[in-house]
Amino acid sequence: KPLASPEQGNISTSIGAAPDRAKWRAMGVMERSVRWVRWLEAVVGVPLILGSEVVGVLGVGHPAGSNRTFAPEEVDLLTQFAALAALAIGNARLYTQVQREKLYFETLLRNIPTATAIIDPAGRIISWNPAAEALFGYPQAEAIGQEADNLIAMPGDLHAEAQAFTRRTFAVGL
Repeated sequence: KPLASPEQGNISTSIGAAPDRAKWRAMGVMERSVRWVRWLEAVVGVPLILGSEVVGVLGVGHPAGSNRTFAPEEVDLLTQFAALAALAIGNARLYTQVQREKLYFETLLRNIPTATAIIDPAGRIISWNPAAEALFGYPQAEAIGQEADNLIAMPGDLHAEAQAFTRRTFAVGL
């Protein structure tokens, strides 16, 4: 819920020169925020909510002497913007997490002593580690994008069997 004055019952709060710090703390305004309160006529704070977590607060104020308050329409707009900002924060967190996990996975793949190739559903190699280079003799730059069965299984019965296995694997999963 947006920050509101219990006395006024609306979304805009007249602050005045000497705010009641206990009242503001009880309403969720942090102590360090009170330092700039004397320069504001009205302030509104809308929480940035992601799931069940408050990840921040969008705060907006009108300068002292402006005799302005925040209309419900303005608060609605701020609330909508806060929802989008919270979503952007969530996406940024997810992106950071994915990047961290990707780096971990790439490091693990590069250092694992077992020859490992990752192939896409079309059977093309998308990742090829140094152990695969050593075992099969193809450098990573040459292996990426190639059909795995063509590099790993020699032509003949083994090649046909490898292709059938690849098709079954992607048809039903491992």
